[in-house]
Amino acid sequence: MERPMEILITLLKFVPPFVAALVLGNWFFKELQKARALRKPWYAPYITTPAIMIIAILVVLVSIRIFVY
Repeated sequence: MERPMEILITLLKFVPPFVAALVLGNWFFKELQKARALRKPWYAPYITTPAIMIIAILVVLVSIRIFVY
């Protein structure tokens, strides 16, 4: 059985990616709301910085999955 400190350290390793995902998702959602309020075309939120970052992360993750595993 693992010691409690090892379990805590393992759980703490999961926190930063979740926080980053929440911040990035919230940023994208704000850009989406802003684009809707300004009546911009449907694709306008997808060419903003947070959307491009999300797309780049997805491409990297899929590439790792395809080429490494």
